[in-house]
Amino acid sequence: MSTGTLIIVKESAAFLGNPTLARQIHPTVRKAAGFMHSNLQRKLRLDELARETKLSSSRFSHLFKNRAGVSPAQYLKSIRLQRAKDLLEGSSLSIKEVASRVGLNPSRLIRGFKEAYGLTPLQYRLQHRFGGFESDLLSAENGAGTGWT
Repeated sequence: MSTGTLIIVKESAAFLGNPTLARQIHPTVRKAAGFMHSNLQRKLRLDELARETKLSSSRFSHLFKNRAGVSPAQYLKSIRLQRAKDLLEGSSLSIKEVASRVGLNPSRLIRGFKEAYGLTPLQYRLQHRFGGFESDLLSAENGAGTGWT
């Protein structure tokens, strides 16, 4: 996932939460993005998103990509990964539970997360929840000795 996609996710979250800014997004994109945010845990299909916006699948896909800069699938993946990141930082849910909450199976979450952020979800959680101990914990996770006995 590109940095540009992640920027769009952060901007759209700000737009959706701010009525003044939300008016600047095309109404179809705003409606589809809101629907995706509200249904992250579900498997969403292009035809369902198109139906929600009252457009054909091809018209919806073209309009969304043209206005948002990414395809609906890329956008959905990026908001799922962002939500997973938030859950990893702010909860003690297992990786399996996080994956379920964002509508992914664990292997897709791990693969997508590493692609987007350069770390596995567990590595990310350790770095962001345990402060100064992350290098020792990550070394231990990767099988390296920490000197603790």
